Amino acid sequence: NLVGYRLRDDDTPTRVPDTIYLGNPHASALTDMVILPLANPKTIVSCSLDATVKVQDVGYGKSVQELGANNPPDRRHRQGILSVAYSEDRNIVCTGGFER
Repeated sequence: NLVGYRLRDDDTPTRVPDTIYLGNPHASALTDMVILPLANPKTIVSCSLDATVKVQDVGYGKSVQELGANNPPDRRHRQGILSVAYSEDRNIVCTGGFER
């Protein structure tokens, strides 16, 4: 599950009720996620051991896109994905998995 917490001024985490909780859009364990701060609405990109990358709107809990799903097999992950990163200046999402 993806759950959001807001840090107070004293760094005390407080769960944000029903605003960022998205459930788990993946068929397996979530391994990493990143928030795209310039997207409107705010967007989370997550990856999983099920070899998928999902894009969701914060607060809505629905997947709006699965990245790479329509790529041919040699151009997408075939095994679990461990990490996801986002480059704000180039608007690029990169993922890293088990493949060599």
